[in-house]
Amino acid sequence: MKKLSNKGIGIVVPIILLVITYFFYSRNIKIVKCISDYDAEFSIKSQILNIDLLKQYNSDEDKIYKVIKVENKNISDSTIALMVKNNCQFHVYQDNRLIFLRKEKTYYQGKSIENKKYFNLSNKLRNNQSCYQIKIQPNKPIFVLIRALQKDKLKELIALTDFEEKNINSLKNFDIPIFRINNQNSFLSKESYCSNVTEISQNGISTITNSKMKIRGYTSLSFPKKQFSIKFRNKLKLKNIDLKKNVLLSSYTDKSLIRNKLAKDLFSKR
Repeated sequence: MKKLSNKGIGIVVPIILLVITYFFYSRNIKIVKCISDYDAEFSIKSQILNIDLLKQYNSDEDKIYKVIKVENKNISDSTIALMVKNNCQFHVYQDNRLIFLRKEKTYYQGKSIENKKYFNLSNKLRNNQSCYQIKIQPNKPIFVLIRALQKDKLKELIALTDFEEKNINSLKNFDIPIFRINNQNSFLSKESYCSNVTEISQNGISTITNSKMKIRGYTSLSFPKKQFSIKFRNKLKLKNIDLKKNVLLSSYTDKSLIRNKLAKDLFSKR
């Protein structure tokens, strides 16, 4: 038997890895049905999704509701990190009942609990998707009802990922202000301000104040990381910055983080 050349091995190995990835992915995440708007809206309103009672729906429309099954047999944790295509409306069900939702044009549903951890996700994993942490029952599948384009590929819509978990106290070692914003279980939107409570910490000193926020921007709405307008009820001082009505910029497309500062400085010299 002839030995494979280095070039041949270089071709074979990526193909094997692709095949393994394909079978692993298709076994863990798959589209089980496309359903009508009527069935989808009933499932959303009733907060119940019974797969066996839903009929397969074939349509030529650009957008359609898809039911995607996500197996999590190897996930013993009670939280999963689900990557979902940016700006898609979706609902997550487990044991036929709604456990999570993301409405269209709404973002960042706040939790009225104090979290001592934060999570870091590499930009390389985003692939035009946003990450959602969802509380689940371990070792039971979830079903995602999502409204998406017919042409969207499965991997473009949904993927499971891992994130780096860090202790929030580690941030206190840096001489930077930390804003902890509690939306009190509400969503943020672009249309109107949402009331919240903001805690500002720096150098071991914390200030808690009432505030309100909304999403800002136009082009940036398509980015996973949004920008915010924030108003504080009371005027505060943070070093040399007045906090009353401010903007929190993400600079998502500006890796240098100096574009806005440079534009502001140049404009002020006119």
